[in-house]
Amino acid sequence: MRKLQKLLDKHNCQPGRVFSFNARTQTITYVPEELKNKDGRLALLHEIAHMKLGHFTYKYDVELLDLEQEAWDETRSLAQENGIEIDEDHIKECLLSYDNWVTKRASCPTCGAYSLQRSDNVFGCFVCDCYWEVNDRKDRQVKKKIISAIKSTSGKTQEFVKSPKSKSAVSCFLFFVSSIGSFLTYR
Repeated sequence: MRKLQKLLDKHNCQPGRVFSFNARTQTITYVPEELKNKDGRLALLHEIAHMKLGHFTYKYDVELLDLEQEAWDETRSLAQENGIEIDEDHIKECLLSYDNWVTKRASCPTCGAYSLQRSDNVFGCFVCDCYWEVNDRKDRQVKKKIISAIKSTSGKTQEFVKSPKSKSAVSCFLFFVSSIGSFLTYR
């Protein structure tokens, strides 16, 4: 328990209701009563790993999956350094929860096809030409709102129109995109 207290003192940690790392304030929030169990201790080390690795921002969901994998790899090192038991099943569950979240966001609300992320919270389907916006909270249910146009970063409205020729490569591309998430999650 002494090593755990040293970690709390060394990093900018504060008690709270969830384990999280706030990149803007460089603050780690932890749940004190959960530090009594191995999953809680791993959660703390995982947030410390995000801080140590400089995980401040990401734009696309696939980047988030990569950041999570990196943080869990670093968590394993931190656990060994601090004599904390590593629970590989717990780590797999955590990574799978992010993979499931990304899959829900990227699945077309019209036809169900795994689709491409166009910007932070906008996806577009190659199969049925549907475009939708999603909420960004990872701790909430994924909500989708179908849209037909979005504002680009320059503030101009951009209509999404597909060429009939683009459907010929859809199945190959969808397989490639769906493989990326699985590769990053389970490497």
